[in-house]
Amino acid sequence: MTPAVDTTALVAAMTATDRAHRLLKEARDLLAAAKVSRDQDQWMVAGSPVQTLQGADDMCRGAGQLLGELALAVGYATAGMDERAEHHRRRAGQGFIGLGGGDRMARPLPAPTTEALELLHSLTLFEPDFRDRIHQVLTAAEATYPDPAQFRNLPRPTAAPDEAADRRTA
Repeated sequence: MTPAVDTTALVAAMTATDRAHRLLKEARDLLAAAKVSRDQDQWMVAGSPVQTLQGADDMCRGAGQLLGELALAVGYATAGMDERAEHHRRRAGQGFIGLGGGDRMARPLPAPTTEALELLHSLTLFEPDFRDRIHQVLTAAEATYPDPAQFRNLPRPTAAPDEAADRRTA
């Protein structure tokens, strides 16, 4: 029985995604070796060391989840469960949410990250929207998330003098 889902294409996509995942993990590990503390007050600065590490972590995790979707698709196709195989192939074709992590990262992107994204971009399995997002991440001149314009300095709430006194005596 020949599966209705093209397992040859899925296995090729899995092989490429596995390579991309390894490259993203390498990039994340290089950044983590710099001993960036996630407690730093740089969460609101696009391209900061902490945002760059977070972005690398997001993409590494996303590529790992994508690899799992492809593995499920191959497994179901091999077992002749074509409907389930097609479901997971479609989910894999949507890419992964963690790609937005590239928006956080300082430029230039680490070489392993660039290589991984170019590899993923070359896969025709992915929907055009995901491939376009990869292109945007690769061609961005600088980190774009978080956008400082989205944040406002709000005044700190202050307790009325009576409330402050009540709390001290309670």
